[in-house]
Amino acid sequence: MALFNTHAKENYLVAENPQERYGVENIHADDPQEIKKLMLSIVKTIMDSSNRLISEVEDKDFEEKRRLTRKAAISALRQMGLNGNTQLKVRIIDELERYLWGYYVLDELVNDPDISDIRVLAWNYVRYKKHGKRYTGSQCFIDENDYVQFVHLLAVRNKKSLSDVNAITYFTDTTNEKFILRFNICTPLVSSGSMPVLTIRKIPKEKYTLEGLMEKGMFDGRMAAYLVEKARNATGILFTGKGASGKTTLLNTLLEYIDEEESGVVIQESDELFISMKTDEKGEKVPSRDIAFLHTVSYGGEGRIEYSMPELTRNGLRMDLDYYIIGEIKGNEAEGFSMASYTGHKCWATVHGMSSFEGINKLADYVKQATGYEFDDCLRKLIGMEVVIFMKEFKICEITEIYGYDTKEKNLVKKVVFQNGRWLC
Repeated sequence: MALFNTHAKENYLVAENPQERYGVENIHADDPQEIKKLMLSIVKTIMDSSNRLISEVEDKDFEEKRRLTRKAAISALRQMGLNGNTQLKVRIIDELERYLWGYYVLDELVNDPDISDIRVLAWNYVRYKKHGKRYTGSQCFIDENDYVQFVHLLAVRNKKSLSDVNAITYFTDTTNEKFILRFNICTPLVSSGSMPVLTIRKIPKEKYTLEGLMEKGMFDGRMAAYLVEKARNATGILFTGKGASGKTTLLNTLLEYIDEEESGVVIQESDELFISMKTDEKGEKVPSRDIAFLHTVSYGGEGRIEYSMPELTRNGLRMDLDYYIIGEIKGNEAEGFSMASYTGHKCWATVHGMSSFEGINKLADYVKQATGYEFDDCLRKLIGMEVVIFMKEFKICEITEIYGYDTKEKNLVKKVVFQNGRWLC
């Protein structure tokens, strides 16, 4: 796969004479666009004969890669005639490192703790979500070619190929100090227009505490006590709402309230859910809970190894478990989940839905698709889902509790206990 797009009208990486093209003696350290252009020319200069960057070499550690990259960049700057102006050289090398190991023009958004999602729809159109509201960012790439090249580099850095057989690519980057970053890339093969669509979901590595979620306005003290009690004792909890409503965040926090004497498994597409660590008697870091974490493996058309959600959920049924947790249900993994729930496990999951009632119905739909059972039979298998929590814009908006199954009505016996900030019981 070619790392760079060489067919755009203007390719900043193939300047025959960078010094003549840019006139480096006229570039100032406070000119961000020109610094980006000069940095991209350096990228071309320091690529090796196999069209690879030092940042991609696997047999060197990060600090060695960084040292070699800086050395090569300084040499390239000398070739361009930039021997003085230390401030400018520092800015260019900083920009180079953001490009190779950071997120280039998206760095500020990626590292903002209050931003949860980033969407890039064009080289000059970046959107982000902050405190549940969407905004248009001031950040932009140099042009379309600059954006396409960055997306390709991002994929290569995470060992993904944006070929036609892999036009929809998703991966998780855990190298950021503060966030787990979930990426989704759709190339122009499946997206309208000539540019890829890039989305980034951010999950804090330091998970929220209950107190932290209360400060964010997700719930109050009474609700916090309710959630802890249900995390420890409820036969099942379903978190529902649309994307970025806070479902995964709340589930992740409540993992810390599972009794240390009980065992569990968490099955997910990417490593978003995790447990905190503690120090044992020998001073070693060990997990604070008896919970195993499994994630899917997808080859994307480039290999033969694949472990899907349904396969992992079936495997989970073979384990000695008290808790059976699926990060998000959206397909045939619902079969294993319903079997675990119906056989006495404490089951948690997230699913998209527009209310607590519709969330449990959506889960039953997935069970029906996976098993072929009648819808009422699928609902009956979910009798163990004791609590359904509906979330919207990072707040708990509604809670329904399930008490049993009505054989005459062929429906779950359920009751709304919390709605729009008020307890109804």
